[in-house]
Amino acid sequence: MTAHIQIGDIRPRIQYVGDGTQTAFPYPFPVFSEGDLRVYLDDTRVTSGFSVTGAGESDGGTVTFASAPASGARVTLVRHLDIQRVTDFQAGGPLRAAALNDALDTLTAVDQQLDDGLRRTVRLAPGAGEDADLTLPAPAPGAILGWNATATALVNDPLNTAGLTDAIAAVMDASGVAGEIPGLAARAETWADDAALSAWMATVSGGGGAGDGVGPGDDITVASLTITGTVSVGGALVVAGSAMSVWGQSLMAAADAAGGRTLLDLGSAATTQAADYATAVQGLTADSAVQPGDSVRLATVDYTVGRFIVGAASVGASHTVDLGDGEFRRLTLTDDTAFTLPDPPAGRGYSITLKLIQDATGSRAPTFAQADATAAKWLGGAAPPWRTGAGAFDLVTLTHDGTDLIAAHVGGVG
Repeated sequence: MTAHIQIGDIRPRIQYVGDGTQTAFPYPFPVFSEGDLRVYLDDTRVTSGFSVTGAGESDGGTVTFASAPASGARVTLVRHLDIQRVTDFQAGGPLRAAALNDALDTLTAVDQQLDDGLRRTVRLAPGAGEDADLTLPAPAPGAILGWNATATALVNDPLNTAGLTDAIAAVMDASGVAGEIPGLAARAETWADDAALSAWMATVSGGGGAGDGVGPGDDITVASLTITGTVSVGGALVVAGSAMSVWGQSLMAAADAAGGRTLLDLGSAATTQAADYATAVQGLTADSAVQPGDSVRLATVDYTVGRFIVGAASVGASHTVDLGDGEFRRLTLTDDTAFTLPDPPAGRGYSITLKLIQDATGSRAPTFAQADATAAKWLGGAAPPWRTGAGAFDLVTLTHDGTDLIAAHVGGVG
């Protein structure tokens, strides 16, 4: 020791649970030498494979293992001193403070060691009767410890458990039921299972009382349901509050997609082989008559059913055309508007018609460019002279072929 140790009120024992990676385990209590510290892994004391630092320090130190204790292993560090005199004071000799402190420190550490040991023994509660004696009786083979009839002393097998077992066996042999015990045990287990099932069914059916369980007509919300077997529905199958029709049930029961298409009455599309529609990449898995990029010949189009979208707006000094606003747009010019038109996807194009209306001021001159500011190319080589009167309009068609934005002046009025 290099300095006087301070023995604080710290229990001289600490435990950890290993995680398979931790190797260093601190101990917060002082030890006089490395040999005063005992190390246990679970219930086994180990004496090698680790190093100790901090001996002689008041704040303790660290035990470092060469290999980390296994995950779940209980690591116990405990101070253990030999109970003996460490200093002998001579009659008439000098009373050195260092020697006296060492002796008192050792006595205090021994007291803490004894206190720790007493904490781990069987003890009576502080309020227990004074006449209770915890002295153990002499060991007896197979005996069970218990209190005597007055609860004042421990005795061996106060109920004579072994004799009671023999007596029960004798009665069973005399009555001839010994051989039936296994069957009775199995029957009792079955009864317990039946009782548990009955209790569960009573809860589900609402038998537990008003408001308990699930009754007829009640809704059940299932967060997650995994079914590996066959589910049979005896009554109507209700989906979103409506009973599924027989036709709907038949569609769900169709053996395959072809059977489902037949039930949907799709005509020849229900029986045409997928190979008739498939592309080389899709093989026989295609199930659509038209694939992306295919050319399609349409029958007569009924324009009373499908008409293009017409949009209208007022525009100022700049305006970016959104193709989603319609194929035909009525735009009132409130300034010399610079129009920007988007580029189409690769391999695609579009065409849009703009009705450009002069506002009350008039003399508005529009310009047109692609998204990269490349000016539109006018048919005829130049932009037309624009109508300038209030309320006059010009009709312009803009076509993007994927490379150029082509503008054509259809004409004007006013």
